[in-house]
Amino acid sequence: MTVASVEFTILAVPVAAASFITGYFWGKRNLRSTPEMSQESPEKLMQTEKSNGHTEEQVTPSGLTLNREEIKTITDLIAILQKNISAVIEGSEKAFISLIQAVNQLGEKSRNGTREAENLAGKIYGTGDVADAENEGLIAEAFRQLRDSGNRSTNALMELKRDMQSGAESCRDVSLKLEESLTSFVKQIEDIAYQTNLLALNASIEAARAGSYGRGFTVVAHEIRRLSDVTTETVRKVEKLAREISVAINGIAARLHAYVQKIDDEQGRIEANKIHSQEKLQRITQDVFNVTHTIVGLLSGTINEINEALVTAQFQDLARQQMEHVIGGLTELRGHFENWEQQAKDADRSPSELLNVLINKYTTTIERKNHETVTGHKVGQEGTVGRVNAELGTNVELF
Repeated sequence: MTVASVEFTILAVPVAAASFITGYFWGKRNLRSTPEMSQESPEKLMQTEKSNGHTEEQVTPSGLTLNREEIKTITDLIAILQKNISAVIEGSEKAFISLIQAVNQLGEKSRNGTREAENLAGKIYGTGDVADAENEGLIAEAFRQLRDSGNRSTNALMELKRDMQSGAESCRDVSLKLEESLTSFVKQIEDIAYQTNLLALNASIEAARAGSYGRGFTVVAHEIRRLSDVTTETVRKVEKLAREISVAINGIAARLHAYVQKIDDEQGRIEANKIHSQEKLQRITQDVFNVTHTIVGLLSGTINEINEALVTAQFQDLARQQMEHVIGGLTELRGHFENWEQQAKDADRSPSELLNVLINKYTTTIERKNHETVTGHKVGQEGTVGRVNAELGTNVELF
């Protein structure tokens, strides 16, 4: 039921009610007027009263006799219908206002969810309103830092490789020099051995001649001294070579130590970059969790709003039922007016029976309160369809 249909119903009901009452009065006039009565003046008709001991009637200017109980019943019935129609209008307006507010709130929540999603995408991927030259996406920044760290590590390893190659070349040079020096040293030792053999041979020869003059021993002594000098010089060369080898080895050790230090420094940088990247990823994860939690909250609120809208729609359906009851009451009233003559003959239905029919159709508390306000009689919950709480009554049709 829409607001337009409710307003149309409100405009149509008084017209229909007036038509029904006019028909009722006209039927009563045709039923209860007599030729003698119609010939009397309106003033006399207004003053005439009849009494049969149970029912009192009044004469109107048109010559129509009306039962006071019937007038009271019809008046109460119309008043009840009017109040119920007013209640339907008020409830419908409130329901539609609530629905409009619910729809607006749903739209606002949807917009908020969209903005949150856009902000999340911009924050993570570096797109949208939050992306600029100084505030790039967290994931893009993390990957860039990881890439730079990898490049630095690669460059450091390449430099370390070059240094190690240079150290290897130095070791080879030292090895060659050592080999050459040792070869020369061995050759000199061989020469010394050879000369010693010759001296030994000469000494043997001269010894054989010792008996003569012994000049050969002088030569042998000279050669032995010269051999001693050569041996001394060779020892000095060996000492110098040993010092050079020691310096070269120490240099290699120092360079290897420097290599180890570089490796340690690079490992420290890699570890620091790793920790920094982990912290950024943790922040990203936390941001994703927070935004997800916000979106879930928005969705939960949206679900609650939808539930409230459904409840409002249910009460709107109750308003539809009230209007159907009002229309049904008017239909009963019209049928009562149209068939008054037959009902009067059969005496099986009275205007008060219309109230009973209407009472049995009540489904809401407001209908019963309106009835009690007009008639002064409290109406019980005569409905028989289902069981719900006291605010809605017991005869309630929900969709």
